[in-house]
Amino acid sequence: MQLIGSLTRLIYYRIVGLVPSRDISLIFCWERPVVNPPRIKKDLFPLKPLHFLILLALAEADLHGYALKREVSRRTNGAVSPGAGSLYRAIGQLEEAGLIEESSWRPGPALDDDRRRYFQVTLLGREAASSETHRLAALVKAARASGLGK
Repeated sequence: MQLIGSLTRLIYYRIVGLVPSRDISLIFCWERPVVNPPRIKKDLFPLKPLHFLILLALAEADLHGYALKREVSRRTNGAVSPGAGSLYRAIGQLEEAGLIEESSWRPGPALDDDRRRYFQVTLLGREAASSETHRLAALVKAARASGLGK
């Protein structure tokens, strides 16, 4: 677990520009050999709510786009129900950043549709979601300490 915490900090420091880009490549090589590691976009962090909810949903199971829409809506009691454009734009941004990837897993033929693309969260995506969870927890703690949110 110490290594995972260090990786999270290294990823965050690279995102904010405190670590040279060559060092971030080591993380991708540690996960699996990669010739051209994806470039992390600074504008993805802090994670947008929809990006965070997608990562949370994919942390539990590989899902296709419409299942992701339903899961995000379920997790937020309907408060967040992304349209197709917003959802697939977010999926594309997360995929481009290397936080999610297409999954090779498919359900049985009776439950599957060949047009569906299933997605899974990557190690980097898990780290990003974990970092965002800690960031949000610190914000809630600060709000409660100031007398708000009790």
